[in-house]
Amino acid sequence: MKDKERIIQDSNEVIELLTDTTKIDEEISSINDELIITAELVNKLVKENSKTSISLDYYNKKYDELSNRYEKLQAQQEELLKVKSDTQGKAFKMKSFLANLSQSEDQLEDWNENVWMLMVDSAIVHRDSNITFKFSNGKESTIL
Repeated sequence: MKDKERIIQDSNEVIELLTDTTKIDEEISSINDELIITAELVNKLVKENSKTSISLDYYNKKYDELSNRYEKLQAQQEELLKVKSDTQGKAFKMKSFLANLSQSEDQLEDWNENVWMLMVDSAIVHRDSNITFKFSNGKESTIL
């Protein structure tokens, strides 16, 4: 805990690098533009079909192509939105951890529930009375 301030500052910089969603936002915007264009192409095709006598096979083929393209773009956009949401959730969790860490005491004399809550994600009590602790850093430890 003697390097707590440096660790917090370094961690904040790492969080900003790992959770920057600028590139994802640009991809989402680009896909959104493509979705709009594809929707306009579908509308144009429908209008063209109502005004002229294009073949039904051509119309169905073109409509299916555009519909498939639109669905693929929507799936890509949904995946990117999920990735962005997950990234933002991780950033929030890490920033909360650092905020709690910065408020904690530098040296622990007694039991500190806040530090415990920061360090341990979960504990599993097994039937044989062993306890497996999963820590915030992803490591696990079993106490026999």
